[in-house]
Amino acid sequence: MTHGVEVGNFQTIQFKLADMSAGIEAARWRLRHAAGLKDQIHGAYGYSTDFPIERMYRDAKVYQIWEGTSEIQRMVIGRQLLKEY
Repeated sequence: MTHGVEVGNFQTIQFKLADMSAGIEAARWRLRHAAGLKDQIHGAYGYSTDFPIERMYRDAKVYQIWEGTSEIQRMVIGRQLLKEY
């Protein structure tokens, strides 16, 4: 506690936690991306709804738009991390 307030309630701390979490997830996605590039080239399959890769690319953008600005996303991530841990 700092000045009677839990440290996790400070927006700056939530942003730092969100940034760290985003960095970890980004590293995971880069690893998966690199493995995918080595494994295959999607070609038209990336646009076909018959394959999961199309949904993954589409969902990535939808979630970015749906959640709002990056600052709001960072606050949401920070708060969720504090709830989980």
